[in-house]
Amino acid sequence: MKKQITILILILNSTILLGQNKDYIILRQTETTKIDTIYGEIVFPKNGVITKVKIISNNEKMKYHPNKVIGFKYGERYFSSVPYNLRGNVFAERIVNGKIDLCYYDTNTNRYNGGLAGAAATSLTSYYFIKSNTTEKYLRVPHSREKAREEISALFKNNEKIYSQILSDEFRVWKLPEIVKEYNDKK
Repeated sequence: MKKQITILILILNSTILLGQNKDYIILRQTETTKIDTIYGEIVFPKNGVITKVKIISNNEKMKYHPNKVIGFKYGERYFSSVPYNLRGNVFAERIVNGKIDLCYYDTNTNRYNGGLAGAAATSLTSYYFIKSNTTEKYLRVPHSREKAREEISALFKNNEKIYSQILSDEFRVWKLPEIVKEYNDKK
């Protein structure tokens, strides 16, 4: 009987430990390594600017550049590595998850404390990134309504209502979170 109780306690403990909400990093596959996941405690920067993801695992602090990572989970938040410019990737927070994922890279950590000029500059450097579950790469959504329509409308082609909404004159890039949520909610 003692043996059965011990086994039951071990099973319960492992279930509790595995069920905890642990942070992790998913590393990209390289020529010499496979895709790997590192569990630990993400060290999230106080200023919110994530240039490298830092994780403490087995009492060792490791840092990874966005080009080396697929994404990471910090608490309930998930960040994907997305293509920002020719020099490389950045970490953008996933704001909608589903058949189509939508991430947002926000360059304003102070929430427009720089006045109108700061808000304008931030809007030019902050972007939405979108990806269908049938593709591997994120697309950076242009700020221009016309260019955004051209580049992302095909992702919504199998939903006539939303496809028409994106092609309409009323479409605005800042409405993407609502549009993607509505698309993902449709069966």
